[in-house]
Amino acid sequence: RNKFSIVDDRWSPTNPNGTFTAFSAGNSGDVNSAAYDLYLEDGSYFRIRNITLGFTLPKDLIRKIGVKNLRIYASLDNVHIWTKYSGWDPDVSVGNNQLTPGLDVDSYPRSRTFRTGIVARF
Repeated sequence: RNKFSIVDDRWSPTNPNGTFTAFSAGNSGDVNSAAYDLYLEDGSYFRIRNITLGFTLPKDLIRKIGVKNLRIYASLDNVHIWTKYSGWDPDVSVGNNQLTPGLDVDSYPRSRTFRTGIVARF
């Protein structure tokens, strides 16, 4: 459960001079099952989620090929995020259930998607 390198210097019977107290997540009978402020981070961020650029060709140009309307577009999802958060995404919710929003345990980064297309009306 202790996946971050900071917990290497925690107190344990084999490391009695550890800097941090022991931490255990999920053992309800364990006295050390509290999340200390050391494990909390500022989750503020600014994100550009979607960008779409499109161009509709002029009607006099496309009428020559028998098309009423022709639009070409490109779209990009999950463009960029600015944050000081150390994980992949500060807008996470990957706990055991929906009652633990903001819990970041083995989350995956959001995929960046690029797509292009043509919309034609005949």
